[in-house]
Amino acid sequence: MPQPLKETAARSKSFTVQASGRKLFFLQGRIWIKHWIAPAALSPRIRHDSVEARVHFQVENQEQKTVAGDALKDYRGWLWFKPSVIQVKQKDKVGRLDIDAFEAMMMREDCDKGFFVSFDYSSDALQEIESFFKRSHKVIVALTVQEILDEQIAKKLV
Repeated sequence: MPQPLKETAARSKSFTVQASGRKLFFLQGRIWIKHWIAPAALSPRIRHDSVEARVHFQVENQEQKTVAGDALKDYRGWLWFKPSVIQVKQKDKVGRLDIDAFEAMMMREDCDKGFFVSFDYSSDALQEIESFFKRSHKVIVALTVQEILDEQIAKKLV
């Protein structure tokens, strides 16, 4: 890993010129910071803690009876779930073209519900999700990363 320079004082150069056009600026520098980020209370990736799954599966073809977490280890029977499509985009803002591509994939795979996760959505993307529902009666659930982190997604998953 590269190390910061061992200099204690910053270097600078300056000069004066008679201006004859647009003013140009040049700035160069390096900043080295080391931060320690402590792991969460339960850290399955770092400390390999055992975390109980929160996903509930319908069992024995009964909507009222569900099984989740450690109970799934001992359960021997049918697990029922409705297949869905999930797409995650690592972009600042998802646009209409991303939603169009997702719609095409949902139509090709004949899925009734799809989940799209992104940091944010453009207004065109949200309008396209609405018009896709009106055209095809298929649902795209637009989730943001912040909603997932804040655990505010329960109302959208129904």
